[in-house]
Amino acid sequence: TYAETAKVVKVAILPKEYPEIHLRPEDLSLVEDAVIHEIALGTPCKVQFGGIHFRPGHIIVDCIDEETAKWLSEITPKLKTWKGVDLRACLEDEIPRAHNITVFFPRSTGKEDDFILSLVHAQNEGLNTNLWKVLRSKEEGPGRLLTLGIDEESSTMIRKNGHTIFYRFGKIPVQGLQKLENEKKETENVPETEGTEMTSEIASLQGMSGEESLSGSLDLAQLNLQSPGNLDTLRETEEELMDEEGGLHPPQPS
Repeated sequence: TYAETAKVVKVAILPKEYPEIHLRPEDLSLVEDAVIHEIALGTPCKVQFGGIHFRPGHIIVDCIDEETAKWLSEITPKLKTWKGVDLRACLEDEIPRAHNITVFFPRSTGKEDDFILSLVHAQNEGLNTNLWKVLRSKEEGPGRLLTLGIDEESSTMIRKNGHTIFYRFGKIPVQGLQKLENEKKETENVPETEGTEMTSEIASLQGMSGEESLSGSLDLAQLNLQSPGNLDTLRETEEELMDEEGGLHPPQPS
């Protein structure tokens, strides 16, 4: 019923050092089993749950009442059969925010992720790259595109430095930490570019030189797409490719 749903308390089980440390996928079931083991040993109240949800790096448990939530919070750091990292519990709304960034590292084709992060650590103050986690790594043209989970201190330092980091012989932009208000404002200021596909973050990042000083915010001027002349050329090219039926056809050889 609505009344029962309204009083459900959502409790998170997560590593003590989350988000720097995550529960691995294979850990989630082990933690669940450890909680069940504690229930079987006996509890001071009738613990009742409405569900359990495996999330990336942590678990969410729907506790039917405050007593169950309190018991789970107290027992989580003391689970007898759990042999992994130290655990703690908190309300779902109190889960520390994980910071994810995306960075295009120029002239890094063939370089290992550890090598790239070693350069970042050597060239920048206050970036705890030893705590960063590589979430995605992919070669893109002459460089490598990394999606990284980073710690709070590193996030603060990157924002302080205008969403840029030093890399090789210049600065490169860091995407992912800008506030939603700023992103919306930037979107409103970017002119529409009919006939173009330059909307992906990767394309924007690749459009820059890796050895020059770059600002933290990207704009289409850096990609040579903002000029009215360029837009007119794009539209003319598109019109030339349209046949009478409105379909696209390749240009005829001259």
